[in-house]
Amino acid sequence: MFNLAELWEMRPPGRNPCKSVRRYKVVRRKERFLTPKELARLGRVLDIASAERLASRHAAAAIRLLVLTGCRRNEIMGLAWQDLDFEAGEMRLRDSKTGGRVVPMPPAAAEVLAELPRIDGNPWVFPGKRKGTHQVNINDSWDRVRRRADLDDVRLHDLRHTFASRALA
Repeated sequence: MFNLAELWEMRPPGRNPCKSVRRYKVVRRKERFLTPKELARLGRVLDIASAERLASRHAAAAIRLLVLTGCRRNEIMGLAWQDLDFEAGEMRLRDSKTGGRVVPMPPAAAEVLAELPRIDGNPWVFPGKRKGTHQVNINDSWDRVRRRADLDDVRLHDLRHTFASRALA
């Protein structure tokens, strides 16, 4: 900004007070995609996650949906049953970073959703601990699942990247 001010003759030349300040180096994390073998391993762990108390049934289903749909975590966790149109194969996402939108519901995702129990009086697909709320955080479950699947360097958001890379392939 000070360089521009000098260029536009709004400051005397050579008088930039920030000239000696070092810039903060931003280290961007390389995007991580799961290989077919890693996806298979993750699937096997999710199959046993509930029985082995790695993740609740709902948390395991949410992780599967992240892989199958490419949606963001908050979009999946904020799904209400009324947002799902099984006949049309669509999901209406309310809590989206880019605003509400409708996305396709792949048959495998519809299968995962259809297997989840509905809780009376709670409209949410992923019900929270308090009545009428939805689950927000699945980080602890994800940590246990990814460690068991030997995916220590994989973040939940990397599942979104994996979906996108597979969709483009």
